[in-house]
Amino acid sequence: MCGRNEQGELGLNDESIKKITTPIINPFLENIKQISCGFKHSMALSNEGELFVFGSNGRGQIGMKEIAKIEKPTGVPSLPEIVSISCRYAYSAIIDCEGCVWTCGSNGYGQLGVADITERKIFTKLT
Repeated sequence: MCGRNEQGELGLNDESIKKITTPIINPFLENIKQISCGFKHSMALSNEGELFVFGSNGRGQIGMKEIAKIEKPTGVPSLPEIVSISCRYAYSAIIDCEGCVWTCGSNGYGQLGVADITERKIFTKLT
């Protein structure tokens, strides 16, 4: 990972800017098949379908409810097996193994697809 890191969005367990690529040392991230980076948050998807999040959660974009930010990759509990992830500016979307879409984060323009404009601080399954 490299770049700005004021919210821990690089998952390096600190907030220092990295001008060169720096590896994330975390045993949970040995089998990563996909990573996605938003404005101040990131997600990683393991080969086993586990979702790991890190960075700012100011708008709920990492789906960890009351936590403001996470500086090292942390698993999101209570989700089914995930097959695809996408971080956007201040929201995130994931697809589970049954093809269902889950979203969380900023929703001022209805970007979460939940038929309202209420922010979601946990991953919400679309109906």
